[in-house]
Amino acid sequence: MTFSCVRFLEKYSFGFYQPPLYYRGNARYGSKTSIVLTLLFVLFMIIGTINIILSIFKREHFNLKQKEVDLLDVPQLVNMSLYEGIKMLDPIFSISILCQQEADCAKYQLAVSQEAIPNLNIDEQFITSDQFNILAKLGKYCECQLHLMSMQSYVDYLNTNASEYPAVQLNENFDLIQLTNYFNLYTKEKRLELQGQRISFSSVQLMEGGKIVDKALLKQAIHQNGKILPDQESSFVWTMNLAQFNATTGILSKAFEFAGIGDVYRRQTYIDLDDIEYYEYSGLSEEHDEWCYDMYHFFFFNRRIIQTEMAPDSIFSGLSQIGGLTGLAMIFKFLAAYQERNFEKNITKTQGGKVGLKSNLLKISRIKADHSFWNRITQIRRPTAINDETQESILEDIEEGHVEAVQQSLEVKQFFSIEMFKSMHDNIVEMKEKIIAQEKMIMMLQTNKDF
Repeated sequence: MTFSCVRFLEKYSFGFYQPPLYYRGNARYGSKTSIVLTLLFVLFMIIGTINIILSIFKREHFNLKQKEVDLLDVPQLVNMSLYEGIKMLDPIFSISILCQQEADCAKYQLAVSQEAIPNLNIDEQFITSDQFNILAKLGKYCECQLHLMSMQSYVDYLNTNASEYPAVQLNENFDLIQLTNYFNLYTKEKRLELQGQRISFSSVQLMEGGKIVDKALLKQAIHQNGKILPDQESSFVWTMNLAQFNATTGILSKAFEFAGIGDVYRRQTYIDLDDIEYYEYSGLSEEHDEWCYDMYHFFFFNRRIIQTEMAPDSIFSGLSQIGGLTGLAMIFKFLAAYQERNFEKNITKTQGGKVGLKSNLLKISRIKADHSFWNRITQIRRPTAINDETQESILEDIEEGHVEAVQQSLEVKQFFSIEMFKSMHDNIVEMKEKIIAQEKMIMMLQTNKDF
């Protein structure tokens, strides 16, 4: 039983050498060495395949692809509604003021205005305003805050009048994308000195494994002269980058998207918090003399946008990895070369004995070069009269033989080759012709003796 298993594994192990002819009833030739190496390799393949499959279904590894595109080439952003744009930006305005009581925060206002949109025949106009809320009182200072999306009148405007308004449009120089709303912070109480202002921007962060977490950045707007004057009007121009990500936890990849079969991707546009900058320019307030600490905020987006795609290893990438492991079986070609060498030595030893493999079929020398035996046989074939001397000479040639075979030592590849097969065929044909010629000659000789 053990011997049969060994023979079976020898025939079907990796690195076998397949001879061109059957040997001992088999067309595969292996060894015990190939059995051991094959078992080790199969064990390695099983462990590797299981690990690859488990890692795919556990979503242990995610692939990240990034590319830069022009914002104007992304229809989803160009056609983004004003509501979607404000919700994406989601700013929270915070100020520090010199105050006597918490109610002083309500004396600061945030006004929202609509930029002109020429292609929709929309003029610049005031939308709404709301007061700041107390966040904390620290001695003689008050921290005040206003979340833009908590202004119900503004949210109603976004969902009704501005539901068809675009969130962005090109500026005059066509190098930046401008938000179509701007914001104005002010108070009518000169005594409520503005000490500082900050804006918190909301965003998200894409984590390993396709997990999405919220992220925020609090950016302080510092005046260039270091001091905020009550009769001064300042404009802050904010520039930032937008980014997009497409994330999925599916493992089908995009191979069959054309057939409607694929993974569901979650797409989201967000602000790149690492690239938020601003600059400020100031002047005397002339439009609203009764307003103090008049601050305007305009938001612009760079045209460069980074798109990120995150997806786990798919089933097809797993198959590719398994195929890579299978490709390691190519190392058994070296074992096959060893098996071939071993096979040839075995054939030489078992089939040729001590003298090796010899044959006279590939090289033949004839003793008589001037008058070959076959020329004389050809003469016999012709119906011509022959004398006794010629007949006796032919008989002597037949008995003694004029063809001497030179035994030549051959390699296994030469002995079991197509050339050898062809030579054997030619010699068999020659032997048949010789036998036929001898039979005719014997018949002729017998006929002549009868006479």
